[in-house]
Formats: sequence, C-alpha cells, structure tokens
Amino acid sequence: MRYIGTSILVFCLTLLLFTGCMMDTVTPELDNGDLENQEDINEGINDSQNLSKGTLKIYLTDALEKNNTYDTYDAIEISISRIEAHFVETNEEELGTEVADGSKKGNWQVIAEWDGGFEVDLIELEGKSIFLASELLPSGKYTQLRIFLEDQAIIIVNGEEGLEKHDLDIPSVGQTGIKLIHPFEITPGYITELTLDFDAEKSIIKTGNGDYKLKPVIGIISNTYIQDEDESYLGSIEGQVYNKLMETVFIVDALVKIEGLILPFEGTDTYYTNV
Repeated sequence: MRYIGTSILVFCLTLLLFTGCMMDTVTPELDNGDLENQEDINEGINDSQNLSKGTLKIYLTDALEKNNTYDTYDAIEISISRIEAHFVETNEEELGTEVADGSKKGNWQVIAEWDGGFEVDLIELEGKSIFLASELLPSGKYTQLRIFLEDQAIIIVNGEEGLEKHDLDIPSVGQTGIKLIHPFEITPGYITELTLDFDAEKSIIKTGNGDYKLKPVIGIISNTYIQDEDESYLGSIEGQVYNKLMETVFIVDALVKIEGLILPFEGTDTYYTNV
C-alpha cells in the first residue's frame, strides 16, 4: 500500500508540474476587436513605409533600327539572370567612400531575378521594347545598375552557305555584373523609368580565329513622372480592324500586334556605357 501511495503521489506531482509548464506557454487569444485594431496598426505601418518609397520600372530595347544588323546576324540570344540597383545613404554619399568594386558604400537592391535566366534575342529588340521589371524601392539616390548574364549564349550568323550557329562568349563581367553608371533618384509617389538601350550591332566582336564575343554597349534612357499620371503617360490606341478587300466589313475580336520605337523623351538624359 505504501508503494502504491508513493506512486500516486509522484504521478500527481508530475501531472501538476506538466500542467504548470503548459500554462506558462499559453498565449491569451485576442478578441475580434483586438484583431481588427492589430490589422489597422499593420496597415498603417505598411502605408507609412510605402509613402517613403517610389517605383522603378525597367525596359529593354535596341532603340534604333540598323541597316545592316539583320543582314549580318539572324539571332543574338542572351539570358539575363538578375538586375540590381545600388542605393547610397546620404552620409555615405557625402563621405564619398568607395568599396573594392569602385562603387560607393551602400546597399544593392535586387530589382528582378529569374531562375534559369530571362532569354532575350537582341535582334528581335531592334526598334521594339520589352518590359523587364517593376519594383517598389526606398526613396533616395541610386548610383548605378548591375546586370548579370548567364554564361550560355548563342549567335546565328548569315554566312556564305546559309545560317551558321556559334557559341557567343560572355566575358566574366557578365557573371560578376555589367555595371551601368547612371545616377538616378527614387522619389515617393513617383515612377522612375529606365530603358536599357542594348546596341546589338556594336556589342558583337568577331575575333581573328572566327569566334564571337559579347562586349555590351548599353545606353540608359531615363524618365520620371508622378504615380497618378501613369495611365495618361502610357497613352492609348483606339481603332477598328477591317478586311482590306472589303473595307466596309469590320473584323470583330481581331488580335492586333502593337510595335513601337523607343526614343529619348524631351528633357531626359541618355548615357552610354561601353563595357
């Protein structure tokens, strides 16, 4: 009986200790009012953070059509893996300090990143533009962009005996980042638009042994406009599609391909970097 009593006592003490531990880890539940208040607080914090940010949009083009690029090359296919922007804090900018890669101290903000790369045919870009990325960034001054390329690229050349496919050598700078020195500022409530003008014709070098290398020549066309003017800035196109043989018969639900030529806007600056 003494053994049984002792066992019961030990069991009760163990249960009491375990219950006490369980009570210590319990978090009081919030009622609906508390949850709503917490959501309002979180929304307020997010709104306040967004008020101090602006939007960066990046496009890619080969703005001016060339007369002889199509005759020489049928395709120049590269793959972009990542785009970053370099943010400089005010005190660091005043100090003018620089790090090993030549850029002032600060933070690199990832604007876009693609698993497996974002494939682009530079020949297809001539006279056209494509959207790359849009990111909400902290307001302030930025010194440059950095473009990372995958190491695999090809070029298709119009040879004497037809199309010839070659590997396109990407220099190490493609993997370490092509630096495009172009200071710009992110302003709260504004959109900063950067169009990367990749000159395909000037970017290809043919070596003496017949190999092809990519030496990127990239310009930057910049423009800034207020957030609320985004739609009016982009503009719109209206019209009707009709049969050329029967001009009075309109085609319903027709698919229309819009192509445009990107040129610098009035009052903007264009910078070229020969990497």
